[in-house]
Amino acid sequence: MKQTIIVLHCFVLILISACSVISQDSNSFHGYRAGQYTGQALNTSANQRGKVVFDLYGFNASGKVQAFFGASDGLSGEAWLTGTIDRRGNLELTGSLADFHMKVQGRLTPQGAIDATYVLDGTSHQEGNFEVTFLHDLNSALSNTSFTKIIGAWEIGGGMPAEVNPVTGSRSGISFVEARRLEIFPDGQFKHILSHRHCESACCREDATLEQGTISLEGQRLVFDITDGGTITRNGCNPRLNGEGKVKRQKESFIWSLKQEPSGSAPELCIQLSNGESTCYKKQL
Repeated sequence: MKQTIIVLHCFVLILISACSVISQDSNSFHGYRAGQYTGQALNTSANQRGKVVFDLYGFNASGKVQAFFGASDGLSGEAWLTGTIDRRGNLELTGSLADFHMKVQGRLTPQGAIDATYVLDGTSHQEGNFEVTFLHDLNSALSNTSFTKIIGAWEIGGGMPAEVNPVTGSRSGISFVEARRLEIFPDGQFKHILSHRHCESACCREDATLEQGTISLEGQRLVFDITDGGTITRNGCNPRLNGEGKVKRQKESFIWSLKQEPSGSAPELCIQLSNGESTCYKKQL
């Protein structure tokens, strides 16, 4: 189920870059290293400029690499990408941004910069280019092998439709939809979004909660240090109940596990609640 709390606009780009390092492990590949990169991008189709931040991580010996992209200040959207990098720094990445398929081709330089082009194909076709430079390492978060396995976007959702009158075809009664999205970033940050919509007859109430902060592993427990976020309530039949608020700063920890589904299925990140039940988020590939 797709998250509906934050709207990802159509005009989005992607970037990546690297710098030099001698060792070759999950944090580097032939002189190019994991890290966070920032810069400027131009959507040439829309003639729109914006800022971009890019987390590059997950190198392996065959040249495979993973990345997270986020845009702001004129461009909007975020995407999780996979691809390859070769010994000369040629980079190819693909992934999804909202309903768009994204393809990036670029070249990293030993100085920690990249020039690249991108293509978005979906409800429309868009193209653009970008330039970014290395900002800082991600080694503190990526030093834990178990942590690298949970980086990415995870979702869970469900609902109950209203009953349909077999004669008139109209819907009546109670219906609800609930969705949760957890994003764990390579630099140790997280963002958790909960969306709930409850309808009874013609009246609907929508609630959304955003929590964000830092995340860490302490033994068998996953620790969320919530430092920011907010809540929104919208009531279609009683606007006086509309409101916004701030989430409480607090730490929460849970026993966690990864469940690998049969071949072809996405893995699940399961978090054990205080009542002993588990909530399992499916990896978004």
